[in-house]
Amino acid sequence: MARVKLPPSITHHPETGIGGWDRLFFVKRFKAYATPEGMDEAVEPSGFNTVMPWTMYGGMREEDLGAIYKYLRTVPAVNRKIEKHTPPPKAP
Repeated sequence: MARVKLPPSITHHPETGIGGWDRLFFVKRFKAYATPEGMDEAVEPSGFNTVMPWTMYGGMREEDLGAIYKYLRTVPAVNRKIEKHTPPPKAP
């Protein structure tokens, strides 16, 4: 049976989630992708892409992003080991 990789936690767990983020940081993190530069940010071949739809949420109002942050603080914290994708080695 194939092992399923779980996504990172967006709960407020301090080590494996967004527990170190305050409301302002949370909102600014999304709003950074609302600019043309943020929307066109390319991922290097050796870099890591994310499944988080930053640009889709980045266009939301700050009040709405703040409400999402407030809601996420009510979800029980989950301590989940984060496994990042490792790109394959470069071909010779």
